[in-house]
Amino acid sequence: MKTILIIEDDSLIRTNLQYLLNKGNYKLLIASNGEEGINIAKQDRPDLIICDILMPGIDGFEVKKRLEEDENTAFIPFIFLTAKADYEDLRKGMNLGADDYIYKPFKAADLLNTIELRLTKYETLKKFNGGGKNGNKFSYEDSLFIESGNTPVLIKIKEIALIESENSGTNLFLTGGRKYYTNKLVKAWEGFLPASHFLRIRKSIIINTNFIDQVEKINYRKYFVLLKELNKKIEISQRFIAKIKDKIGI
Repeated sequence: MKTILIIEDDSLIRTNLQYLLNKGNYKLLIASNGEEGINIAKQDRPDLIICDILMPGIDGFEVKKRLEEDENTAFIPFIFLTAKADYEDLRKGMNLGADDYIYKPFKAADLLNTIELRLTKYETLKKFNGGGKNGNKFSYEDSLFIESGNTPVLIKIKEIALIESENSGTNLFLTGGRKYYTNKLVKAWEGFLPASHFLRIRKSIIINTNFIDQVEKINYRKYFVLLKELNKKIEISQRFIAKIKDKIGI
């Protein structure tokens, strides 16, 4: 039985959601505000979250932002529940990593179909990643199913050379000149990738140390690393040099 967390401050809407979802044979967790929802999500790790946007105190955007920053909750499918169809709100939510929107008032069929679609995609992702074998961590030999621009893509972890922040997501640079944009933050990726091969060298950048071709010293505090295949230089600070040299054996 799948577990769904509902975060909604309106008691009538909460009751309506509970009534409809009980027909779908789901286990339900209920939160009446954003702070409570964050705590429940981190403690129980539901299979999917439905969250209102406009709530007193912590709104839905802040809920998603905080969960996205935690490696244990970053990949949970997240659906915003909203009465607004404002483009800026839609873009903001998607940039934060939301998977879908449901508009109020909603039809039972639309609600259940959206939930099933997102749960199915999440199960596909888990099927391809290493979570079942290594807890929340991928192994270097695992494959990962991602959505890039709503297009499903299967990639190999060992083929990721560089992960770099862009807007509210990340660009993944892979072998063969491939590049994909995802709505997951660098911090979330850091929590899932094997530390034996990947190193976060700045707030916005993770590199695969197996792709380091050359380390170039500019001055006593600044270095560049050249990544194979990408032919790209990445500036790093001195404090990461020891870790890099240890990983690549120089």
